[in-house]
Amino acid sequence: MSYWQGEISKANWEKVKKTCGYAICRASYTSQSKFSLNKDSTFAENFANAKAAGLKVGAYHYSQAITVDEAKKEAEYLCNILKDYAPTFYVVCDFEFGGRLSSKIGKKASDIANAFCDVVKAHGYEPCIYANTSTLNNYLTEPKYPVWVAQYASSCTYKGSKVMWQYTSSGSIDGVSGKVDLSYVY
Repeated sequence: MSYWQGEISKANWEKVKKTCGYAICRASYTSQSKFSLNKDSTFAENFANAKAAGLKVGAYHYSQAITVDEAKKEAEYLCNILKDYAPTFYVVCDFEFGGRLSSKIGKKASDIANAFCDVVKAHGYEPCIYANTSTLNNYLTEPKYPVWVAQYASSCTYKGSKVMWQYTSSGSIDGVSGKVDLSYVY
């Protein structure tokens, strides 16, 4: 959940809990145009309300890191936010090409995403890497951490090990207005 779904009340998170037992809230993001770190304006309320409703709650950072150093800075920024929240689920590097992060980084993608997760793990959280199947198959080919695959299809064709599969970005769930991403957890 992120700014795009708005702030969700505890009562609505309780409706969500009837369908699923976890949520991953966007805590922060990097601008697509320049290396600028930002906190998601809905994170505090959504994280607290989801946790109060009894869900396992994780967090993610939308990365635009193009170097290992930038990835470490992103992860430190995220972990600084999380120190007051105690996540009970994955802390995720959301690794998507767009803006300043593009396929031009080539095989450095693995080093960048793994460096992010190294910092997350050092802070005592359970790291995870989110990416689509194409990115995982062609660029981020050596993940050291659990993978959450985005592939909007009737089955997931990613051959590597995965802990979650996001199968749609246009799902619906009672308690949340608008479209939501839905995933299977293994």
